[in-house]
Amino acid sequence: MKIMKILKSLNNIQKAKLLHDLFSDEIPDFLKFLKGECENIKSNAMQIKADWKSNLFTAERWINLPAQTFQTIEKHQNDLQNSGYLFSEQLFSGFGAAFLSHHLWQYTETKEYTVPKFKIAVDLFINP
Repeated sequence: MKIMKILKSLNNIQKAKLLHDLFSDEIPDFLKFLKGECENIKSNAMQIKADWKSNLFTAERWINLPAQTFQTIEKHQNDLQNSGYLFSEQLFSGFGAAFLSHHLWQYTETKEYTVPKFKIAVDLFINP
């Protein structure tokens, strides 16, 4: 139970760094998946706005988050893959944490990950 108390005390950035540190081999594929998702949201922005029902974010904010995320990945691709610190600080701060957490969950649901325990770790560290 002490481990769960420690996990609950970590913020999103710390959890993302831990995930990266434990599963660094999974990060390049996740970033590739994430870039594809960002492009998909950009391509379907009008439909997303029309169908939007979330109260947590406005449709505009949700559509802007992938643009920022895509730019960050493009600018820091290798650094994000190699550094848990940069991965977590650049992608999991502010509103980006909710966006990235959602897409980490989606990534694990696609079964494209290479390490089966990655899905368990995402569920443990990231999902509420």
